[in-house]
Amino acid sequence: MKTPQKIKRPFLVSLREIRILAGLMIVYLTTRLTNLRLWPIFTDEAIYTRWSQIALHDASLRFIPLTDGKQPLWHWFTIAAMKIISDPLIAGRAVSALSGLGAAVGIWFLTKELFQNKNAAFTASALYLLTPFTLFYDRIALVDSMLSMWGIWTLYFGVKTAKSLKLDNAMLTGFAMGAGLLTKSPAAFFQYLYPLNLLFAGREKRNIVRWALLTVPTFAIAEAMRNIMRLSPWMHMIGRKNLEFVTTIGEFFGHPTRWFWGNLPSLWRWWVGWLTWPVMTTAIVGFCLVLLPETYPFSLRKYARGLVFLLIHAMLPFLVAAAFGKVIFARYLLFITPPLLIAASLATDRILSAVKRNEPKLIFALFLTIAAVVLDIKVLTDPVNAPIIQADRDQYVDGFPAGWGIDDVIAFLKQEAKDKQIFLGTQGTFGLMPYSFELYLWDNPNIEIHGFWPVTEVPQEVSAMAAKKPAYFVYYESYPEQIPPQENIELIKKYQKGKSNRFMYLFRVYPLSNPR
Repeated sequence: MKTPQKIKRPFLVSLREIRILAGLMIVYLTTRLTNLRLWPIFTDEAIYTRWSQIALHDASLRFIPLTDGKQPLWHWFTIAAMKIISDPLIAGRAVSALSGLGAAVGIWFLTKELFQNKNAAFTASALYLLTPFTLFYDRIALVDSMLSMWGIWTLYFGVKTAKSLKLDNAMLTGFAMGAGLLTKSPAAFFQYLYPLNLLFAGREKRNIVRWALLTVPTFAIAEAMRNIMRLSPWMHMIGRKNLEFVTTIGEFFGHPTRWFWGNLPSLWRWWVGWLTWPVMTTAIVGFCLVLLPETYPFSLRKYARGLVFLLIHAMLPFLVAAAFGKVIFARYLLFITPPLLIAASLATDRILSAVKRNEPKLIFALFLTIAAVVLDIKVLTDPVNAPIIQADRDQYVDGFPAGWGIDDVIAFLKQEAKDKQIFLGTQGTFGLMPYSFELYLWDNPNIEIHGFWPVTEVPQEVSAMAAKKPAYFVYYESYPEQIPPQENIELIKKYQKGKSNRFMYLFRVYPLSNPR
């Protein structure tokens, strides 16, 4: 009787692939963690990190984001990060960086699962690392990188479920989908587009029936996770908040094109600007190569199902955002960008495989990456001069939401409060002011902070407080000509917002009865 031989299982990855993975990891950590404090704190970052900080110190407020209609999962991760990282802004940005890492890994698995092509998978991950869009938002304390990560993993496990028809994959899909629903409202697209996974389930009736049955645990888990928010009495605020940004179905049918033709060119211009036009062009080429017969060297016809799957996941949410968006931002496109990167990676792999000479391959590689790398370097080293899209410059660099000078003011106030009590008033009661100061000064017993709105002249309460202790006031949302002359204030310093003519001003305030 023969002894059964032990089956040798091949390694999942070769030594060459391990080296590639190690190189990509080094690039990721370098680009996401270098100069993480370089860009100034932004209004929404101040809000989100302050909420997380409050929830960290008061367990009864773990659902505080719901009071403003925001889902809490990103904040829960930030709470955990704040227990390790002392700087609250760095903690929030680290959560986004960790989410970006999850997205970069996920895009590799999704590409390989869709097309069984490791070269395209590595290219997709590399494009994720180099694309300025993902680079920038992986370094900002916002929820969009986390939403993108959950979206990628929902697609991956959804495709695996359709191919394998196994319960464990269906459950993992539900967990990824539920996490997305706990992160941001657009995760609903993961639910609406889930039937597209039928493309990979085969045509047999029993497969379709089994797949349909597996949607039950998937959606049950996702909805159970979403309904965790019912532990808070504020879950209804999500729908109310969404109406500030999205038109209702009734309003849409009353005026179907009210927002569409204005939003469409702006969203497209932002998408191309952040992805860079070579990457966007290559992605479009990837989708178009499906139309070529399989006998052509550049044809992607055999990948048609996967590319159609990706195209719908990218373009349907894009068109919905254009048609229904009352208020739009470029970051709303981040979670539908991975399908474009995968299409670009597949086109890149096919082009490089079809071209035999090394010189054209090098030229194409430079064409694809050089614009992204130049913008990446600026993002990592020179925010003021970084040529990012104008809409985001207005938020993160030149506009009133950008917190230039806040770190210096905090350091100044800490020094002033070393041996005496002081008072700080801010122009604003929600957002960058006063949250950016509360983040770092909330536990200082010598500093009292109050926000005021609306503000023209320094509020009388601040002038009255100046009779008791040193008082300061910060203007941050006014042009120079909007601050009226006042005898009882003295300018200490002003901080320019990027290249604009906006400034943040720090004034010393004196009692009205005793002007300086």
